[in-house]
Amino acid sequence: EVQKCASDWGLFYTSHHYDILLSNPFGIERFHLAERRAVTKEWDWFAKKENMIKYWRGGVEDNIGVNSIWPVGLRGTDDHAYEFPKDTPEKEQAKVFRDAIDAQVKTVKELTPKNETPAFHFTLYTEMLEKYRKHPEDFDVPDDVILVWPDNNDGIMRDLPTGKDKWKHGVYYHLAYYGGAPTKQGTHVITPARVAEQFKKIVDAGATEFMLVNVSEMREHVMEARMIADICWDAAAVLNKTEPAKAYLNWWNTEYFGGKELITRAYNDYYDLIDGSEKTYFGATQFELILDNLHKRFTKKPLKKLDEAKIAALKTRSEKFDLAIKNINLILPTLNREQKQFFFEHVEFGLRVDQRPTQAALILLKALAEPDDNKAWDLIAEAAVPLEKLEVEILRAERPPFDKWYIPTWIRTTIAPFNIHRSYTQIRDFITNEGSESPIKQRIALGHNIEGAKLWTTFLEQSDKIKATY
Repeated sequence: EVQKCASDWGLFYTSHHYDILLSNPFGIERFHLAERRAVTKEWDWFAKKENMIKYWRGGVEDNIGVNSIWPVGLRGTDDHAYEFPKDTPEKEQAKVFRDAIDAQVKTVKELTPKNETPAFHFTLYTEMLEKYRKHPEDFDVPDDVILVWPDNNDGIMRDLPTGKDKWKHGVYYHLAYYGGAPTKQGTHVITPARVAEQFKKIVDAGATEFMLVNVSEMREHVMEARMIADICWDAAAVLNKTEPAKAYLNWWNTEYFGGKELITRAYNDYYDLIDGSEKTYFGATQFELILDNLHKRFTKKPLKKLDEAKIAALKTRSEKFDLAIKNINLILPTLNREQKQFFFEHVEFGLRVDQRPTQAALILLKALAEPDDNKAWDLIAEAAVPLEKLEVEILRAERPPFDKWYIPTWIRTTIAPFNIHRSYTQIRDFITNEGSESPIKQRIALGHNIEGAKLWTTFLEQSDKIKATY
């Protein structure tokens, strides 16, 4: 219904690299799509090719009335590489990819009205880019398939076309991401300077036919998403300025805050302190390590040497946070109520997310250095105060309709570094168990927690069936 409405308004519907022909492989089992499309759940090109083609065909049939750009390619039913039989030569794998894409293009053209020309995109994501680099001659995909080049999940392009060929080219770009070190969930970290730098390269390479931007949730990434939209609309108008990132920030400041000089300084402070995903939880990571050393102290275990450079960075960042917040406090009286809330959510809150654990970590350092256990415990209690303040600030950011926006989920688990409640939970638990347990819990490998996703889906489905009468 939403897709049809958007299509009627002239927009095109598409999806990411593994949602082949908009068939939703994620739902083959979870949403019973295999059963609905009268196919099995087996995902084997060699043994069940027609089964897969029929499943993809169901995606086309579900969306044939919508203006679509059809994703093509071959991946698993979750967001991971297609699993070939062991020892399948790479050239044979490349041929399978080409055969699958040919079958997908044929399927769409069979179902599309003859007076329409369908569009396709093939994203060279993760393993696919390496396979393409090694055997480009075997990826001679149809001319009407747009080749989409990916970034490194952190806003830096992995590769781009280097010359003219018969295809049109596009880009898959991440403002948000989940999986591994560059995970970005909760606040914006890709700077306008990076956007300007990378999109200049994109435009120069001619990869301008298609743009897919991963924002996870638009709320946190609206500023940089708007910049990318402006570039897509008129790249020269944005990128040909002497300092395009600075010019865009000035426009943003004028558009939303009336062009106040202190606003520009606040954003510069923000991007100086939060210029990468790991910076959103730098303080929380050091907090955890220091708290773990306190656990070791109270349980008579050898302490682990802390990284002196990171402790020094912790202190430097704390000073920078103080200056940034001082500037913010000068700004607030000049803003109206609506501007204050937006400024809080878009600038101040992102700073607070790392500032508060940083403050707490520095207090814990004093506790660690304090020889008297009773005084050390007093300092540990004091370290909880900035984290309690963060909990209140989170509630302010979770205004309706964003209730429970930052609660732990299967993506943002309780022990994940990008769970912004983590430090608060750790210090509460630490005080409760009197330091007898380490705050560091064993983590699963960062990435797509497939089993967790299934459990979460089941929970949501079952919860939806509850009809409360009380």
